[in-house]
Amino acid sequence: MSDIRTPVLQWIRSCFSGKGFPWFVLICMLTVTTGLWQYTEITLINQSLDRFHSRVDKQKNSIVNRLQDYIQALHAAAGLFAADDDVTRANWHDYVSALKPERYLPGTRGFGVQDPLSKVVFIEPPGGAGGGTPGDNLNSAPVLRSAMDQARDSGQITLSRRITSGLTTDAKEQPDFVLYLAIYNPHEPADTVAARRRALRGFIYIPFRAAEFMQSVLAEQVNRDVVINLFDGKPVRENLLYSSAQDRPETRYATERELSVDGHIWTLQFRSSPEFEASTVSRLPLIIRFGGMALDLILFFVLFINTNRLRTIRELTVRLELSDENFNRLEEHLSGAVFRVKPEFPWQVQYIGHGIEALTGIPQERFLMKELSLDQVIHPDDQARFTAAVTEAQTRPAAFDITLRIKREDDRILWGNLRGRIIYDDAGTPLWLEGVMFDITRFR
Repeated sequence: MSDIRTPVLQWIRSCFSGKGFPWFVLICMLTVTTGLWQYTEITLINQSLDRFHSRVDKQKNSIVNRLQDYIQALHAAAGLFAADDDVTRANWHDYVSALKPERYLPGTRGFGVQDPLSKVVFIEPPGGAGGGTPGDNLNSAPVLRSAMDQARDSGQITLSRRITSGLTTDAKEQPDFVLYLAIYNPHEPADTVAARRRALRGFIYIPFRAAEFMQSVLAEQVNRDVVINLFDGKPVRENLLYSSAQDRPETRYATERELSVDGHIWTLQFRSSPEFEASTVSRLPLIIRFGGMALDLILFFVLFINTNRLRTIRELTVRLELSDENFNRLEEHLSGAVFRVKPEFPWQVQYIGHGIEALTGIPQERFLMKELSLDQVIHPDDQARFTAAVTEAQTRPAAFDITLRIKREDDRILWGNLRGRIIYDDAGTPLWLEGVMFDITRFR
């Protein structure tokens, strides 16, 4: 198992320390940065789009809810006529006043009643601009006559198409659309179209200016975020009922919604406003893009420099190993031992060669484990001479060369020659005493 693991570990180590590793990391990091940048940008766009659609749905629901309020008011008014065969102008005034339309049903041009021939019977408030006055005939506009006929025959709420003329000569006071509900004689059947035509008693109607209606519905904040175009039917210029702002040729977000009022279709066209688009702008994607690339490049340069340093260290390590190997071979052929010791008594050993065992009979490991020091192999009578030689070498400074006696572990005495020098640091303080000792007993 170890035979397989070692080459694998060496291969992994070579991959992480090779020349191509920084480039591989750079490509990976740039890929991650690009992916994160695009993900963030898409996420922010989706969040903005969700926010835009939330504004759109809120506006549409506000319009639908307001129309439902008007429709309920019309049905309630129909109930008034169903309960009373003789509704007077005072009754109608009291009913409309109770609705408080200026507070709860804003955006209208009044609440009126017409007879079967489309003549205005009641209108509240009286003299309301665009809603007609008692005695006026409101069937001169074809779209109004068509809406009343549909309301009469269906018995349902009917929304007229866009009015271009017919209710007033003042274009500024001209209503844009009218809600109708037919009322019938409660004592006659109204279960068929023919029956409803015979039982027709008149119409309850609410005229509107599209701009006033929309402005009463739209929330201020949402209205600033979304540009709305309201079309009667298909979204073409001639069907435009209302526009909250001038159209821009380009917009970031746009959508359409259809709104049905008892089968009559309105098209709501929504576009994002400049204020909304400005509020959705985020610098985060750019920060991730350029900040991430900057960090990627910094990491690349760090890895590149580190890889070069590791390569240099490996080369130096190989050279050092070769040097150690050559030194060990040289040491094996010496008839002595090299040493490095502290430059003061008792000459504590920092390193000593293999040859010390041949000289003294003491294993090298005992010196390296600090069990023994150099003074323990120098004869006691020669300790003073050795100390003096080292001291003289420090004061000159110079190399030392001294012959003295060496004690073996078996108590035999050898003659040895010690040669060496003092190693200093940059401040001139002695660090080590390095040298070599030889057995010269056969020459004595």
